[in-house]
Amino acid sequence: MPQVLTLVLYMSGAATYYDPGLMQHVVAYRASIGQLSSCAECIGAVALLEPDQIGRKVWLQPPGGPIEGPFLVADCAAPQHRPLLIAGGWTVDLDYETAARWATLDGPLRNVKVYLEAR
Repeated sequence: MPQVLTLVLYMSGAATYYDPGLMQHVVAYRASIGQLSSCAECIGAVALLEPDQIGRKVWLQPPGGPIEGPFLVADCAAPQHRPLLIAGGWTVDLDYETAARWATLDGPLRNVKVYLEAR
């Protein structure tokens, strides 16, 4: 019997994106220092607020769209930037390819939901 994936809403808010190639560079760097394992099933990589999420898998839902994923959490906000990001309603940085696919290259995409796998 196939395993059923249960997701729980982690946060919701604005999504921005990394420049082309930057997220792949971050993934390669973090893997080289042992902070990330490969994720063959992941369809992209993202950055969240907190460093304790690095290495986890998340699923994303753009407004009006289906839930997609998994995405590998490869990066996090710098501690000094977190208060401003929270105040601005920021939730996630997307890899460039996901942002382009979602047609959100002209500014933040609001109301993006981030889900974690229930443990």
